[in-house]
Amino acid sequence: MKMINSIINLSLGAASFIVTQVNKILPPLFAVIITLLIIKYRMPHIEINVEKKEGDKLNIIDFNTGEIRETYYAWRFLISNRKMPTFLQRLLFRETAINCYAKIKFIMSSSEEFIMRGRWASSPQITHLAQENRFVKMLYPDPCNIKSGDGESLDCFIQFINEDVGYGWNNESYFNNWRTPEYKLKKGQHKVIVTVNLQNGIEVSKEFKVSVDSNWQKTTLE
Repeated sequence: MKMINSIINLSLGAASFIVTQVNKILPPLFAVIITLLIIKYRMPHIEINVEKKEGDKLNIIDFNTGEIRETYYAWRFLISNRKMPTFLQRLLFRETAINCYAKIKFIMSSSEEFIMRGRWASSPQITHLAQENRFVKMLYPDPCNIKSGDGESLDCFIQFINEDVGYGWNNESYFNNWRTPEYKLKKGQHKVIVTVNLQNGIEVSKEFKVSVDSNWQKTTLE
C-alpha cells in the first residue's frame, strides 16, 4: 500500500512539474507565434494581373514635326501590393514593397524562349534622359516602390497596327526602333512568366498566355 501511495505521489509530482513547465513555456511561445503572424501580415503581398486584355492604343510622335509616325498597341501587367484585410486595418499596416524589379520570360510556341528585364511604365522614357544616362538605364532599369493598396503598370509587349508580329517591350526597345529583334513574338500562342523581386527577398511569379494574331485587334494577353 505504501508503494502504491509513493507511486501516486510521484506521478502527481511529475504531473505538477509538467504543468508548471508548460505554463512557463506557453506565454512566450504564444508571443512568438503572434509576432510571426504580425510580421507575415505586415509584409508586402504582391499580386500580378493583366492590366487590360486588349491593350492600349499609343502613338510614336515625330519630335521635329509633332506628327504621328506610327501607332501601336501596348499590353501591360498590373503589379499590386494587396491592401491589409479590413478587420486588421485598425491594428496593423502593410509595408511598402520597396525596390521592386521584374523580369519577363517568354516561351514561344516553337519552344524558343527569352528573358528580358522588366520596365515599369511609370519610369522615364529613355529618349527624355541625358545621353550619358541612357545606356545605363537600358542595362539597369529603375526599380519602383508600391504602397499598400496601390499598383504599378509593368510593360510586356507591343504590336504595331500594320504588322503581324509583336515585340517584348522594355528599355532596350528605345535603342532598336521599338522593335528589339531578340524579343520578337511571331503569330501564335505563347507563354509568359512574370517574376517580381522585392528588396526584402520576396519573389512572386505568375504565368500568363499571349496570343499574337496578324490582326492586332485579336491579339490578347490573359
